Amino acid sequence: MNIDKIKSEFQLVNNRIININLSNNLFSVNDSKIKKEIRKLDYNYNLIDNDELHAGILQLFVEIIALEENEESALQISMGLDGCFTAGKESMDKNQFIEMLEISGTACLYSIARANIINLSSQSIIEGQLRLPMINVYDFVEGKKAERTNQDNSIE
Repeated sequence: MNIDKIKSEFQLVNNRIININLSNNLFSVNDSKIKKEIRKLDYNYNLIDNDELHAGILQLFVEIIALEENEESALQISMGLDGCFTAGKESMDKNQFIEMLEISGTACLYSIARANIINLSSQSIIEGQLRLPMINVYDFVEGKKAERTNQDNSIE
């Protein structure tokens, strides 16, 4: 199959990890008494357009924790990532690019964060690994938009 026929105009050009913070005093996360939760999940973006391309830097922030019932021992990982995404201006307008950046870009960076967290946690504990759950990115982005609209309205 010719990949050029199915290649998306929206592309990840590059990504990087901005920061990682890991603290751990657990031996295993396989115990059923270990509570796992996402403490933070957020994103923001900046557009960098030129004459030919829409471009944007998307930043994703995630924090996940595995906590014993007594809350004395925990494995906590927080991570910030960013990715540079582009699309030709002839293929989509600015609003379409922003929508792609928020939904497809977030899904892409979330997958990268998920793999890194699995890797870090499996090297940090004796048994098991911490995994970010799969999420409905569309619902997450729509929820964040609603939150931001409510915050903007409360400031006025």
